[in-house]
Amino acid sequence: MRGAVWDGEALFVTDRLDLRPLADGEVRVRVLRSGICHTDIAMMTPHLPKLPIVLGHEAAGEIVQLGARLTVGPWATV
Repeated sequence: MRGAVWDGEALFVTDRLDLRPLADGEVRVRVLRSGICHTDIAMMTPHLPKLPIVLGHEAAGEIVQLGARLTVGPWATV
C-alpha cells in the first residue's frame, strides 16, 4: 500500500506500507483522495507521536476488504 510518511526528518512517499490482517469489525479502504490539514502539519513538529507516521487522515475511498461480522451496504465516513 502507498502512503506519505513523515519519519521525523523527511517526508517521503512509499509503496511499501505493511498491512496487518483485519480484525473483526474493521474494513480496509483504498484511499482515492486525501487532504492534508493543520493536524498533519502539526505532526511534523517536535511534539510528535510515535514515528514514522502516515499523513493524510481526511480521506475518501472505496472499501476493498471486510473484516469478520461485516456486510456490504452500511454508510461510513473516514
